[in-house]
Amino acid sequence: MKKIYFIVPTFRNSITGGSLYDYQVIKYLKKKHIRVSLIEVDHDISSLRINKVIKSLPIKSKILIDGYLSSKLYKSSFSQEIILLIHHPCTLENTDYILSNISLFFREKKSFSRAKKIITVSKTIMKIIRNISNVHQEISVAYPGIEKSYCNLVSTLNNNKMISIGNIIPRKGYHNLIEALRNIDGDWELNIVGNEKMNVKYYMMIKSKIERYKLGSKIKFTGQTDDSKIKELISKSSIFILPTRYEGFGMSIMECAAAGLEVITSDIPVLREVLKGLSVTFVNKDSISELESTIKNKLINKNIKLNRKVIEKYNWANTAKEIKRAIYG
Repeated sequence: MKKIYFIVPTFRNSITGGSLYDYQVIKYLKKKHIRVSLIEVDHDISSLRINKVIKSLPIKSKILIDGYLSSKLYKSSFSQEIILLIHHPCTLENTDYILSNISLFFREKKSFSRAKKIITVSKTIMKIIRNISNVHQEISVAYPGIEKSYCNLVSTLNNNKMISIGNIIPRKGYHNLIEALRNIDGDWELNIVGNEKMNVKYYMMIKSKIERYKLGSKIKFTGQTDDSKIKELISKSSIFILPTRYEGFGMSIMECAAAGLEVITSDIPVLREVLKGLSVTFVNKDSISELESTIKNKLINKNIKLNRKVIEKYNWANTAKEIKRAIYG
């Protein structure tokens, strides 16, 4: 049986979209008769420590590493075959400008260039990786999967319940969402699902805005919750909103589109790529006025069109198949 080592970052009590992807990949690679040895490390692990972890593994072994950790790898060369699985470059996490954090940019660039192979989650991110690094090797795209259970959530509800799913961090655009909602009257409700502790300062700023605009009775934070609770909240909602500034793929957006919700999100290249053919309204990134008018319109006029063929191509068996091909040829 073929074997790989998979090094993934943990975020203490938080789960990210990248984490969900990694664990699903492990599950489905095993179904394809690949033995996966999972190595979990703290997301803040030092370069020295992760280098020791890698060098302790067998020479010439295949090591798949979540790209979040790539900036820790720039100092060393390894005798093992390093394969990076990049959800999105961290250098663009909180900005549109790749040189805003020069140190991080050059660390990632060096690590990308040294990797034996690179796998990423969308063609858009593949292009970004090529643009910011000296990568000449093939970059494989392994789109995430969408669980079929989300397709079973489809209902004909025509209520004014909205949902946002994503950890409470600046790039998800919650500050713009609250500004857009402040002038929208009516009996609407919004549930925000995501970890509130990843950026406490940002979360408190969002809470302050909600209190200042007297929206506390309409906007609720659920915190990070389990999968069954998330699906329950989705099934009771009609509209999904996430004015995100940057995504590698946007799993929660795709899941809510699969569940038949009206989707409002940012007009960024990766979402145009992966949501093509689905019932999505795109708004210009950071345009609060456009976001406000779109929400007002969708609260009155819902026009959901499901395209099963688009959703069906995103499945974890295909993801694992592409990753296996990328690793072994």
